[in-house]
Amino acid sequence: MNQTTTIYVLKDARGGVRYVGKSSHSVTKRLSRHMADARDGYKTHKATWIRSMLRIGKIPSIETIEIVDGNGCNAERKWIAFFKNNGVDLTNATEGGEGIVGYKQSAETKRKHSEGIKKFYQTHRRYNYGKPPSLETRAKIGLAHKGTRRSEESKKRMSEARKGIVFSAEHLKNLSESHSGSKHQNYGKRLTDELKKKISESIKIAWTEGRLHIPARATTGQWQKTA
Repeated sequence: MNQTTTIYVLKDARGGVRYVGKSSHSVTKRLSRHMADARDGYKTHKATWIRSMLRIGKIPSIETIEIVDGNGCNAERKWIAFFKNNGVDLTNATEGGEGIVGYKQSAETKRKHSEGIKKFYQTHRRYNYGKPPSLETRAKIGLAHKGTRRSEESKKRMSEARKGIVFSAEHLKNLSESHSGSKHQNYGKRLTDELKKKISESIKIAWTEGRLHIPARATTGQWQKTA
């Protein structure tokens, strides 16, 4: 399958173009990455500009301007040159085209990046460190994920990644203690009739579809989920 790359621009509150970039992923994900970099204190011109917008309660908008075949390096250079030649004050630090979209890093490179990030966070904290999300934020996150379904390929990769993991006795003990008694998330809460009904219906459906069975030597109330 031929690779395609999206060329996009970031705009300020007045609609002025301030950055040109390229991505092999969705522009929504790319914008989220730019926002995270700015909030994490990156010192680039682009990150500084984004922080200046956040301080006044604004966020950049992102817009696709071209979709091209290949890694998009030439197209990115073309658009950066176009805007600069027309007097646009871009926050791009280079003329564009560096790097390769979809490039797979080696294990050694990933290890070095991981060590660098860990070292950075030993002296820096994320913008939301220690701040639980508000009810409004939780609601927005829930709505954003509502109705989404992981592909079978994604489920398979997640399953393979978890296989062979064995928790130590100490870790299992800590997990048990963290969910016991008053520490349990449902401690002191009573299930509503509506929730009880939903749980009952989901178990009935799973039983009908053959996804649940009673182990041969199970006692009353012990259920096991089949593969």
